[in-house]
Amino acid sequence: MEQIGLALQETLEPDANVRRHGEDSLRTLQTSPGFIIQILQLAISEQQQIAPQIRMAAAVALKNFVKRNWGPAPEVEMSQEDEQHFRDMLLEAMFNTRGNVQEILSNALYLIAQRDFPEKWPQVVPYLSKFLTGSDLNHLVASLTSMDQIFRKFRYQSKSTELWKELLKCLQSTQEPLTLLLRNMMEVGQRKDQLSAEEVNQWLKVLNFISKVYHSLCSQDIPEYFEDHLNDWMPCFLHLVQIDAPTQTSSAGEPTILDELKTEICEIFTLYSQRYEEEIAPFVPDIISAVWRLLEVTGPDTRYDTMVCAALEFLSTVSQRQYYESHFTGEGVLKTLAENVCVQNLLLRQQDIELFEDEPLDYMKRDIEGTDVGTRRRGAIDLARGLCHRFEAQMLPCLGEIVQTLLASGDWIKLTLSTL
Repeated sequence: MEQIGLALQETLEPDANVRRHGEDSLRTLQTSPGFIIQILQLAISEQQQIAPQIRMAAAVALKNFVKRNWGPAPEVEMSQEDEQHFRDMLLEAMFNTRGNVQEILSNALYLIAQRDFPEKWPQVVPYLSKFLTGSDLNHLVASLTSMDQIFRKFRYQSKSTELWKELLKCLQSTQEPLTLLLRNMMEVGQRKDQLSAEEVNQWLKVLNFISKVYHSLCSQDIPEYFEDHLNDWMPCFLHLVQIDAPTQTSSAGEPTILDELKTEICEIFTLYSQRYEEEIAPFVPDIISAVWRLLEVTGPDTRYDTMVCAALEFLSTVSQRQYYESHFTGEGVLKTLAENVCVQNLLLRQQDIELFEDEPLDYMKRDIEGTDVGTRRRGAIDLARGLCHRFEAQMLPCLGEIVQTLLASGDWIKLTLSTL
């Protein structure tokens, strides 16, 4: 282990020759028996003489080793017994670390699970699930992070017998404790004003990962258990999409954990409205109101862009489906939606103007061709077009009034909307 520590220290040196020597030493050492176990022990060691940067370097080296050797052409051959021993140690170690090291170990676990779960490693999901019943937020984040990575393939892989068998195994282990965990987190939220900023951040992080795992598990088809417990999930989502957390601050315009949580919830609403219409029908009026309200109170800052796009996509989806038509035919509904949602998200912001000034031709090309996917303007345009397609007789007069008002304003930024 001492040799590995010295090699890792050399990889952190500013001198390129020393770094290269350290990297060569690691390549040589990785063929030694027990290398992967020793480097894992370094990553999670609590001995004071081992510097934090060495533990971090050990975690990164471990993940890189896994990436190279848990694929189709491994550089180092390991016996089935050694692999099993390492997998078991990694699972336990991940829950005994915190912060960046824990995150890196979680990524390594996911890389192994891609190849070995469920055939060679059937116990990984049940092991992760048992931590969902605890109250340690650090353990909850570690467990849910790994589940999110392992389950994400259910969102995009095509249906197959093998995939559904795997999904069923995951559901059997997670669906009930995940639902109970959501209930527990909502109880914690009742006293969130008494929590510290760090505790609120951890609480929101857990809720965000709960939503991500739920989204993945429901993407192939609605599981029977979740269908039976929609009254446990949907009211919680409706509440969470409307909450505020003043302690959440954005760094350099990046979304906060709360923004990410609301984005995920809007995506779940969209999934259900597209594929599980009858099941979600009792909740749709409240969902539409909540998402509409979210769009009205959200500012123009770039940190909200992904969330706003997800909310606009939900409204665009439900507005074009006959099943939800009655929710948009009330007096003044379409006009209010056009004025307060579509127009507000079509307005050019300072950052949009800067993008145009930097790359005018590229900006115009994307705007005209509709390739500016994932922007507020494109989301608002798609919503307006969807409303016009579905409710042409009501929408055209509304839009005509809006265009005349914009033209009369004399504001060139508002004038640009009349050409869209």
